[in-house]
Amino acid sequence: MIRKALIVAGLVVALPSPSEALFCPSKPRAPYCADQFGQFDDQRDFGRCRDEMESYKSRVQSYADCQRQMIDDATREFNSAVASFNRRARRY
Repeated sequence: MIRKALIVAGLVVALPSPSEALFCPSKPRAPYCADQFGQFDDQRDFGRCRDEMESYKSRVQSYADCQRQMIDDATREFNSAVASFNRRARRY
């Protein structure tokens, strides 16, 4: 019984709550120009796509950093809950 409760608690803590998810940017999408077939039309077309790719790279990094922070926070919260549970369990 206790084992099931601990597993369920772990799953709940590991998933971001809706309020936490609001603080992270949405997953960025690759620019359209990255998926097009064929060569660039000209140097300007290439430069524009390169700039879009740089912006995309920055957005992906922000998204990944936020996701890592959410995972770290959830892991700390879970570990704290387990430590608290274990302190209480030692009494029995």
